[in-house]
Amino acid sequence: MSATVQRAPLVICINELDRGGAEKALVNISIGLRDLGWPVTVVSLRDRGPLAASLEEAEIPIHALGCGGMTDIRVLGRLTGLLRTVKPQILLTFLHQAGFWGRLAARRAGIPITVCGVRVADRRSWVRWSDRLTSGRVTHYIAVSRNVAQTHAQLCGLLPEQISSIPNGIDCPEQQPKPDRPRPAKVLFLGRLTAQKDPANLLRAWQDLPEEIRSATELHFVGDGDLSEAIRSAVPNALRSQVLLHGHQADAVPYLSEATILVLPSRWEGMPNAVLEAMATGLPVIATQVDGTEELIPDDRFGWLVPPRDTAQLTAAMVEALSSPEDRYSRAAAALKRVRSEFTWERAVQQYDQRLLQLLASRQDTKSSQHPETGRREHHSD
Repeated sequence: MSATVQRAPLVICINELDRGGAEKALVNISIGLRDLGWPVTVVSLRDRGPLAASLEEAEIPIHALGCGGMTDIRVLGRLTGLLRTVKPQILLTFLHQAGFWGRLAARRAGIPITVCGVRVADRRSWVRWSDRLTSGRVTHYIAVSRNVAQTHAQLCGLLPEQISSIPNGIDCPEQQPKPDRPRPAKVLFLGRLTAQKDPANLLRAWQDLPEEIRSATELHFVGDGDLSEAIRSAVPNALRSQVLLHGHQADAVPYLSEATILVLPSRWEGMPNAVLEAMATGLPVIATQVDGTEELIPDDRFGWLVPPRDTAQLTAAMVEALSSPEDRYSRAAAALKRVRSEFTWERAVQQYDQRLLQLLASRQDTKSSQHPETGRREHHSD
């Protein structure tokens, strides 16, 4: 890397600043990069959202464009205008809508470097083709896991060198796994109640537990989403005292601290924050064998992995975990050690910092190889 590379103005753009995993990652990365000397500006394509307060506290400028969903073409004009005003050297986007419109706006505004974050390997055809059609306008992709990077490259026809991976981080409290959790045992679901997270499969699997285990176990859902009422309605009357829906909670730590085990039955994931949060608080995890989750739990030393949508295997994993406190403790302790060494926000921010500096250096090297006076490659007429 060239020694003369300086951290340059950077715009970080996302669909919205709601309470999702990608949004929380953006806040941590924005603040971390700002602390390293990057002049950071954050753009939300929609409104300011509940996470804007954390950015404001850090004195990071925020612009909300007041646009709608993917088909709202007003994004292009508004984002182009903002980029022309701020004049960043780099545009970094999170999520597909921000990535698609961001790369078009960056080209119009003359932004030298466009970096698109890939938070999940989205297999929907319109996502694949919209990315393929505009991938030539992307300087580099950063995926949230190696698995997501490989899958996205295959889906969108990217070369391996066009995409790299930087995992999410987590703040680890100074605590150790608890050998004995409170009784009754508490199975915790933490996340959005949506089809992607498949909470209905967890409810079915929990109902299928042997009576002697289920009667001594509670099932807690922490989060909201469009399946909230469906989950509530699906609970049999006889089990309503054992199945509790808490809605969204700004602070999930009390629920993680009181739980016996976290279960995340997702159909697909990028790098699930719920699993990271559980591992960081010493809570054992059962999760589905999808995308970035496998990088957090690479084998059964660190937790339990089951196939997605497989109710029987999910039930079997819960039986094994709930029946063996020693096994829960050993896997949770190994997972906590792994998270503390490999998945901190400090490490994630350092990796973003190095990647962005490398991209600036590469552009600087390209410019220095051009004609020194005109800034263009020298052409000779016949």
